[in-house]
Formats: sequence, C-alpha cells, structure tokens
Amino acid sequence: MRILVFGVNWLGDTLFSTPVFRCLKKHFANSTVDCITHPRCKELLLYNPFIRKIIEFDERSIHKSFLKRIKFIKEIKDEQYDMVILLHRSFTRAFLCYLAGIKERIGYATTKRKLLLTHKITPPSYSIHRQDYYLKILEEIGVKIEMRKSELFISDKERLYVQKLFEMLKIKDGKLVAVNVGSNWELKRWPYFAELVNLLVEKEITVLITGAHKELNFFNRIKDKIRYKEKVLNLIGKTSLLQLAALYEKMDCVISSDSGPLHIAGAMNTNIIGIYGPTHPKITGPRTTSNCFIFFEDVGCKVPCYIKRCPRHLLCLKTIKPYQVFQKVLEFLE
Repeated sequence: MRILVFGVNWLGDTLFSTPVFRCLKKHFANSTVDCITHPRCKELLLYNPFIRKIIEFDERSIHKSFLKRIKFIKEIKDEQYDMVILLHRSFTRAFLCYLAGIKERIGYATTKRKLLLTHKITPPSYSIHRQDYYLKILEEIGVKIEMRKSELFISDKERLYVQKLFEMLKIKDGKLVAVNVGSNWELKRWPYFAELVNLLVEKEITVLITGAHKELNFFNRIKDKIRYKEKVLNLIGKTSLLQLAALYEKMDCVISSDSGPLHIAGAMNTNIIGIYGPTHPKITGPRTTSNCFIFFEDVGCKVPCYIKRCPRHLLCLKTIKPYQVFQKVLEFLE
C-alpha cells in the first residue's frame, strides 16, 4: 500500500505528528509512507526512518499560482497513492488530494470538505492534546496507537557540528543550560529571560542562548539587563533545526516558552522547562519521556487566546517569576 500523510505547518505540530508515521508503518505491513509538509518543517522529518519521501507544499508562496497547483496535483497523482491521511483541516488540501485521484481520503469532516472525504471522522467535541488530535484519525480507521511521544532523528553530521562548536567556544564539561528566548508569536515570549540568565550565571552554570536568526531583535532588547554578558554564549541563528537538536541533546536542561525548540528538546529526551502563557499545556504541552516541568498560571483569561495585543499586559506570563524557574532548574541539575 502507498500511503500519503498531508502534514501540518508548524514545528511543534510537526513533532506532535511523528507517532503517526511509526503507527502507520507498523499497522500496514510492507507499505510505503510519504509526507507532504511545509518547507520550514521538512528538516524535522529528514531522517525519520518511517518516511520514504518528503514533498514540500506552501500554498502562500511556492504553490500560490494556479499553474504551480496543477503541477503539484500531477506530482501527487503520478505517485498513485492508495490512501491519504489529512492531518490538516484545510479544505484546499482535501481538494488537491481529491483532484489527484487518491482513492481513500481520511480526515476530519469539517462542514466545507466532508464531501471530499471517503472516511469522514467527526472532530472531537472538546479540546484534546494536539498529538491525540492527530492520532485519533488513525484510531478511527483501526490503527493501534502504541506510542504517544514526539520523535526526532538526527545524524552524526549534526553531532559533529556541535562538537566542533563546543571546541571553538571552549565549552567544557559542567552544568549546561540552554535558554531559548524566541517564539513564533510575540505574546508567548516570557519577559524575564534576562533576569533568569543572571541567576543561572551567578551559580556558575554555563548558559547558551538559542533561537532562530529572527530572534536577534528580541534578544537585543533584553541583553542590556544581563549583567554577565561575557559569560553568556549567544548561539542565536548559528544552528539549523537539526543542529539545534544535537545541541539540546548535550544540555542538562532547556528552558523555553511554548515554541518549536521546546518540543525539539523534548523529542531529544532532554530535561525541559516550559513557560506557558496564552497557550495551554493540555493542548500543546511537550510529549516526552524526559523530566519536564511546565509553568502555567490561570489568571482567569480564556486559554488559548489569539489576540495580538494583550489588554492585561501579559499577566499570565508575568506571574511566573524568574526565581521560581531558577529553583526548578536547580532541582533538575541536582
């Protein structure tokens, strides 16, 4: 059987979806499983042993034009897939698979696209974790779910890069803590990262600041509050996603707001501390077997909230104090 999984668009969600590939390969003997994903997420699936082929799809740039869509449909049709699992609720994705002639089209039956599906699955009537949301699609077609954990596979190439990076920066053995200051959404950024870094450095803990290159602006806004700049290693923009995974693999603890890097660290089985505000850990909390602690304060707001400007000035995040997080780091290190 030739199976296609139409994946999701964000880093954390992509990691939440990884058990889908393992479960499909185990349930459907001798099948091949391919995946369509957004270009920004491709790297996280690159070495996944349960995926034969990765196909990129970006409806807002690469495949925005009509001709590019037609070419994409032909590419899918030529693969002659027997089944597609639609993790994304998008009408467009279901329509493209319909036009590509995939016989079995399985996904959640939202109002607009239910006629395009051959297996119409009723969406959950209450909020569930994003990973369970994806796995429920498989359960509805009889696939047994034996694992609910995010998986990420890296190669020796990424580990070698980190080893050389450590040699260049003269990082020695000791207590290593990574602080990821970024997030894809401004309101998810905890405002007290600088104060936490000061507490960590005072305890002679080696602190590495991580994040995508675009996070430099945010780091520049807070770095003046860091008293020990010369002791803090700024690695923002200096790693790919898989190199970041290899870096986190060597950490004693990773601290981050709700973001892709937090879930990367969890998938690498590193001790993690998540700081949640406008998103809820019951829906997007890490799925990991490592030590994990989530700071989350109920301040009476509807969560998750998707407002662009917080009328309560990030009260949900500001109630989480640096010393609380610092104490939890010490517990993990001990």
